[in-house]
Amino acid sequence: MGSDDPIDTTNPPDILNVVETGGVRIAFFGEVGQLALTPGQLSALGRVDVLASALVSPHAGMTATNKKGINIAKQVATKIFVPTYTDPDTAKLAAVQWAGCFSTNSTLSLTAASMPARATVVFMGDLASSSGTLLPVPACSI
Repeated sequence: MGSDDPIDTTNPPDILNVVETGGVRIAFFGEVGQLALTPGQLSALGRVDVLASALVSPHAGMTATNKKGINIAKQVATKIFVPTYTDPDTAKLAAVQWAGCFSTNSTLSLTAASMPARATVVFMGDLASSSGTLLPVPACSI
């Protein structure tokens, strides 16, 4: 689905979820196949402090070449971006786009006051075990 395609609200291709807790707004996107979010989607999302979303997805046509995942995350202008699916090429692009770090912990504890000043991509879980060696990113201090 391209960003100019109408969104079928009875059978949407993906749902954009937002949870707010303790003043921190967290958005979760699955495999968004759009080239870009629509102005209406961005307005509905509002401020996003933490975004968890795929960078690559064969199902949604998201690749390092077309940068769909990177471009959508840039549109959201989040403070912390946690990729849920990626590959080495797209992870490298993300580490160039944002400050990057990796966490071997499976959880990330945040408060509104602990948000980084600079947008940061945080590689977690299975991604963390290789991110420190594949990418020039340090361990997270957030």
